[in-house]
Amino acid sequence: MNKFIISIFTILLFGLALVSAQNIVVTPNADTASGNPGQSRFVDSDLNGNTFIVRNGGNTSADLTIRANDLIGRSDATKRILANRITINPSFFTVNGNNGTQTVNITVNIPKGLPAQSYAGTIEIKEGTVIAATFNLTININPVDDITLTLPSSPLLIVGQENEQKNITFQIVNDGSTQLTLDDVASFSFLQSTFSDGRRDITLNFDIVTESLAPGATTNVNLRATIPANIEIDTYTSNVTVRGGTDSVSFILEVQVHPELCENGPVGDLTATIEDPNDGDNFAPSE
Repeated sequence: MNKFIISIFTILLFGLALVSAQNIVVTPNADTASGNPGQSRFVDSDLNGNTFIVRNGGNTSADLTIRANDLIGRSDATKRILANRITINPSFFTVNGNNGTQTVNITVNIPKGLPAQSYAGTIEIKEGTVIAATFNLTININPVDDITLTLPSSPLLIVGQENEQKNITFQIVNDGSTQLTLDDVASFSFLQSTFSDGRRDITLNFDIVTESLAPGATTNVNLRATIPANIEIDTYTSNVTVRGGTDSVSFILEVQVHPELCENGPVGDLTATIEDPNDGDNFAPSE
């Protein structure tokens, strides 16, 4: 008998929770916003202040919490805007009964490196453990070309001798929302005359490991500098521009040319000892 009474009491409590939850209304209950990778976008749900309104149509106050779910790509469901990129303020509040209201603000921090498409999901308004209402949110990521570079040094430095090839590697990152096609020659430009002593040129070659770069992907670029023999010993510097789609970014490349040494290069320490020098003595190389 006692178990029967407890069961009835539990059902009544659950029913009351459901009744209470049914009195919570969100106005409007859906919205769509658009933005570029890296932008923070307010969700202009009521078209007048980047908000939506939670209304309590019940007779008693309601303690509510709001949480966001991931926004899942409609064209490619493997891509998503994670819930931790969505800021809700306030996320916990009490709404008075008899049509009391609470204004809620939503901000979406659009990540870089996601493909351009629509991302949709729900924001849940809960009273206790019961979902009292939902708000449907859609974010459209615009197609944008955006590349960044990861360089081992700034400026990018190559140090070599005459008649030598030197290699260095850096990365291109696709931070945009479009597929990029890169090219070993067309994607790079620089002023060749700045890598010349007027008679001989330093030759630069760029080798892109992956030429088709999806949003969020990274590829290595192997840069080879060929330093000719008998070029003037100097430091050669120029801006190098890297293009990816409609976007471009530049960095400073510095090539330092040292005199050609023996095949083992500079090894060990050189010490010169002059025994019993006299005042006014002159010494020439090899003496």
